[in-house]
Amino acid sequence: MSARARRQRKLRLTDLMQDSVKVMDQTAIHDIEISGLAVDSRKVAPGFLFAALPGSRTDGRAYIDQAVSRGAIAVLAPPGTALKGYDRPIQLVTDDNPARDFYHRLGGEHMESWQFYRLRGDALRALAEGEP
Repeated sequence: MSARARRQRKLRLTDLMQDSVKVMDQTAIHDIEISGLAVDSRKVAPGFLFAALPGSRTDGRAYIDQAVSRGAIAVLAPPGTALKGYDRPIQLVTDDNPARDFYHRLGGEHMESWQFYRLRGDALRALAEGEP
């Protein structure tokens, strides 16, 4: 398959999902073809899946309307996410850890050796004041 054909090949939404994923309409999902994926709503094009993932600086769910207006046909988000009424059907796919599954399906690896810590509140003030 040529590089151009690979770029133009569409995936079905079901190709990107794992068993833990919840879908609004199980019957409709088999017919949905995804032409691209975006985590930045400004990069969404018609036919895209928009991954509305919470991040450290912003929450992608705040940009669902923008992604839908740019042509997103499906939204991947954490449970509890609700879609507004749009002028066309939008498929909502939820997962307890959508970032993990999203990156896994793209070929990402879980790095068990990576651990993240955050200082805040009293601990952050103590560090800033030079206390151990």
